[in-house]
Amino acid sequence: MVALAFKRRFLKRPIQKIENEYDQAASTYDEKWSSYTKRSIGGALERNQCFFQEIDSSINGGKCNVLDVGSGTGAFAFAIHEQFPHWNMTCFDLSEEMLNQAQTKNWSSRDNVHFVKGSTNNLPFPDNSFDLVTTISSFHFWDDPGVCLSEIRRVLRPNGTFMLTDWCGDFLSCKMCSVVLRARGYSRESWDIPSQNYVGTLLQKAGFGMKLQESYSIKLRMFRIGPRWGMMSFVATPRNMHSSDSLHQSKMRK
Repeated sequence: MVALAFKRRFLKRPIQKIENEYDQAASTYDEKWSSYTKRSIGGALERNQCFFQEIDSSINGGKCNVLDVGSGTGAFAFAIHEQFPHWNMTCFDLSEEMLNQAQTKNWSSRDNVHFVKGSTNNLPFPDNSFDLVTTISSFHFWDDPGVCLSEIRRVLRPNGTFMLTDWCGDFLSCKMCSVVLRARGYSRESWDIPSQNYVGTLLQKAGFGMKLQESYSIKLRMFRIGPRWGMMSFVATPRNMHSSDSLHQSKMRK
């Protein structure tokens, strides 16, 4: 019953509809959402920076295989690539048109940047393929997040790292957003923004141990006045890497 309730609560719009929406939005996406993209990526980079450096040190100048899930126009993948151009980057997204936009970015080296279309429910990669998997502002679209997290766990190497950043339903701004979208005709199931506790629980069920779990606000408001937009970030590794979960942070910042 609990599993069924989770599924019902986060039953999403059909994948084909989401793909079509983003195919249509792709050409103007970066311009339209530039403020949100800049601030959300900035917040994620700030919290993940020490982990990026840790990964780069561990490979000692070697190749780190990175998968960016729900990459969209590649903004987060590009930000990582600018810092670590020697890493192998795979941008993965449901929308072909969004990936086409990602390819137009000024990647310093195209030899180690790849673009793959597909669904997170069924990642088209062998087991243990990646040292790092990232995703930002994508989780709330996943139609079956438990399955998607299991797929990410499958393609991640035993000593790999998973970084997840998304909207946080614990914040008033996100609760207000859900109400407004439902008033415009969207169903509760389509825009029920998940809480930090819900995502953390799913990560643990999928076999991850947490290294970072934090919610925070960014300098962006849904309206000109009102509360700031809420985000949450997680850094996790396969649980067999942990004798016990050791959190760097687990708190809410306003």
